[in-house]
Amino acid sequence: MRNFRYLVSTRPAAPSCRVTTIPSQVIREGATASSPTRTTTPDAVGMDHPARVLLPLLGIYALGTVSLQGFNLVYLRVAADIGAGDSSGLITAIPGIVLGVACFLYGTLGDFVPLRRIVDVGVALIVAGSLLGFAFSSSLTGIIIARALQTLGYQASASAYMILATGIADPKRRSLYVGLMCAAFQGGTAIGMLSGGLLADINWAILLLIPLGGLAVLPIMGRRVPARAHTGRVDVVGLAIFSSLALLLTLAASNPRWWLIGGLILGGVIFWRYIGRARAPFITRSFFTNVPWARSVSLIVIIYCMNFTVAPLMNGIGAAHYGLTPAQVSVRLLPAYCVALTAAMSSGAVMARIGRGATVRGCVSLILSGTALLALFMSSGPWVITAAMCLIYAGFGALFTPIYDTVFATVAPGQNGRAVAMNDLAMQGSAAIGIGVFTPWLASGSFESIAVVCVGAAAIGILGDWAHEALYRRGR
Repeated sequence: MRNFRYLVSTRPAAPSCRVTTIPSQVIREGATASSPTRTTTPDAVGMDHPARVLLPLLGIYALGTVSLQGFNLVYLRVAADIGAGDSSGLITAIPGIVLGVACFLYGTLGDFVPLRRIVDVGVALIVAGSLLGFAFSSSLTGIIIARALQTLGYQASASAYMILATGIADPKRRSLYVGLMCAAFQGGTAIGMLSGGLLADINWAILLLIPLGGLAVLPIMGRRVPARAHTGRVDVVGLAIFSSLALLLTLAASNPRWWLIGGLILGGVIFWRYIGRARAPFITRSFFTNVPWARSVSLIVIIYCMNFTVAPLMNGIGAAHYGLTPAQVSVRLLPAYCVALTAAMSSGAVMARIGRGATVRGCVSLILSGTALLALFMSSGPWVITAAMCLIYAGFGALFTPIYDTVFATVAPGQNGRAVAMNDLAMQGSAAIGIGVFTPWLASGSFESIAVVCVGAAAIGILGDWAHEALYRRGR
């Protein structure tokens, strides 16, 4: 195996949907290992004023995040209103896994499909999903399909934004725009929680219309999104099989049935045989047989399984223990998102000073402390909601940069594009699966059990990262 540097505090990471580090080279990985790469920068495509393109794209993404996080807070209320029963977890689990798959697909297709076409399709999906969801807000199937379409739509703008932002030649401007992506995510999350709490008592279906606000920025952006792309073959079959497997995994985790598990196993066998025999697959077997990479990605799966769960957990605790409405809980969560934004913006400097491993373990220790605080003092007063979430979201906010650095240290430079896509899928997919698994516990009020499991997951993450670093150093 080739040897790569494991711990380099100044190591740049490849662009991602939410990563806050800056790549030193703007090279997007193609759909196949043999495909030529393409460099796309605002200057190269004639974008003399990138703000006219990037800020509108960022606005579309932020409004999509508002809707997504609002639903994450009140989805149990939505499920009760429409009579979803045991399938309530699918309301947030399926859009979550769609988000991960969307990151993966757009990251791969960005080298072969013009960004303007991707954004245009995304806008159309937002409109279709918003109108469909509002019209069929009394149907579980209608809500799930609508939210999946919205997620596919706004993530198109987010991926186009990152491709263009990380391609800016000026390091200071590049850092500014990538930092704005993180700010948009945290700000959208905070506003989404507040909106979800307020609209839960008015009409939560209005959450489905919020992404339509992104249409207001289209006249500013106009047709400035680049329309050129490298021509090449896209592995449609491989991407379709892999995307279907990801969705099937979420369904099996949320609602275990023998036929879902059997289909998942069969699909995995088909995918493995396909990438072993296809002439130009979008990903090869060697990518998955890279043991250090698999070990580092497993850390993401373990830690991020609780990411979508903590907000509805706080909502449930507030209602059951203190009689708080969703609106009152959402107000108490606002300080946590301000802390998360500060932590995310400063994580790169912290990693440069103390190192990648120490930063990861420090971030996960914050998550462990927050969940332990919940487990021990859940009934001590409503202050525990704010205090615990500040610790938990400080950890998650600062974790993006070192987590990506961990994974990129284990892959060859030519595989960075696929590593970005897989990271996003692991983050969003594990969070979606986690909320599916925890939904029955949330519905039954087993909040202490959820907190204890989250403490265990964080502890395993800390030990796993320490073991991963030790094994990697020994393998060099």
